[in-house]
Amino acid sequence: MIIKLVKSYRHNYFQEFGSNDKTWYLDAYHAEIKVKKENPNWNPWEHFCYCSLHIHYNGHAFSDGSHWSLSSFSDKMDEVMKNVLGDTYLTFKKKKDLLAAIEKIVPFFPLCYYKNGNEFTYKFAEN
Repeated sequence: MIIKLVKSYRHNYFQEFGSNDKTWYLDAYHAEIKVKKENPNWNPWEHFCYCSLHIHYNGHAFSDGSHWSLSSFSDKMDEVMKNVLGDTYLTFKKKKDLLAAIEKIVPFFPLCYYKNGNEFTYKFAEN
């Protein structure tokens, strides 16, 4: 499975609140998963739980060094994250650890498409 993070927006707290600390920002991301599609000219990336999973990178270093956070924003995501990851809000020091956590919850939210009135599940592209 191939997962990429796409930056959505940035909160520049140093500008918004007049701080002198230019490292004080929060970047929001969304996850996309590479899938196999019939038409290779189509974009092979599909959004993963765009509205129910929040992914952030905090540019203001925490005292423990954690920078990435993953949080739930729906009842179903709450349930899956609690069962699979142990909590609905997690922090990670490394991006690869964040991606590994996302990979664990993907099977609970299959990526689907519709064709001729039927529902199909995408197959994930291999590394």
